[in-house]
Amino acid sequence: MKKKLIVGFLLVFLVVVGIEIYHLKKPEVTKKTEASAKEIYIYLVLPTKNGELLTQISKGKTALDLLEKYSKVGLQGNGVNAFVTTIDGLTADASKRKYWAFYVNGKLADVGAGSYKLQNGDKIVWKIESY
Repeated sequence: MKKKLIVGFLLVFLVVVGIEIYHLKKPEVTKKTEASAKEIYIYLVLPTKNGELLTQISKGKTALDLLEKYSKVGLQGNGVNAFVTTIDGLTADASKRKYWAFYVNGKLADVGAGSYKLQNGDKIVWKIESY
């Protein structure tokens, strides 16, 4: 009985220590981090890549800058007027009423990728949508 109790406490202790180590290694994304650094942390999700990427990018960069940093991008127009047509060879077929949309923190962006200035902790998700 004592042996099982000791083993149980030991397992709980190891789990708690493991969680603490995970949190110590994971970068903390806060407004304080943004104010004190020239870089901000951004989460990026692309259908052409596996999983979610946590990355750093310079303050003042746009969602389009981030996309171009990690993908081969096809565009119509440029800068604030850029319209994404292709990401890593995956084209949104306008003849089939498809387009590339990006979401910021779970909400469809209300400006173009070349206009949206990234904020510390943003999660940017790109998807092909229909209209």
